[in-house]
Amino acid sequence: MGALTVAEFYEHTKDSLQLEILGNPEGFKRMITMPDASGPGLVLAGYTGRFVHQRIQVLGETEVSYLSSLSVEERHRNLTAYFAFEIPLVMVTKGLVLPDGFEEAAHRAGVTILRSRSRRKRISMGRSLTSLVSACCLLAPAESESRSACSTSWNADTVWWPMIS
Repeated sequence: MGALTVAEFYEHTKDSLQLEILGNPEGFKRMITMPDASGPGLVLAGYTGRFVHQRIQVLGETEVSYLSSLSVEERHRNLTAYFAFEIPLVMVTKGLVLPDGFEEAAHRAGVTILRSRSRRKRISMGRSLTSLVSACCLLAPAESESRSACSTSWNADTVWWPMIS
């Protein structure tokens, strides 16, 4: 797989995922180098031993409710540890409202947050998001040797719809 910037990913997915931008727009320059996504549950709880920070991080109801349950001090400590890693992008599902301090921590770390405004669609972390990122990489301009140029047309229906539930 090639790589693409967060900005390129956003441009290819903003309409189909109904994305809004939170966090730091400087994060649009970051590179997505892995097609896989992760739910950062254990990392948000403080365990970073096996954290694959190069992946897109997807926060759903479990992660958001867990963070909301923490004291302000504990949430700040855990978010500081989480954002100490070079995370390419955080995505939030179902239009969820992030707990106090999350957007500020992301902004300080230079990480963009993309939130899907749709409450009826969810972003799955498995093969579907991998397919979506891979398709975006094929669409990205071949400005460097790390990017793949492809003549195959990309159809949002074939990539995105399997992600809807």
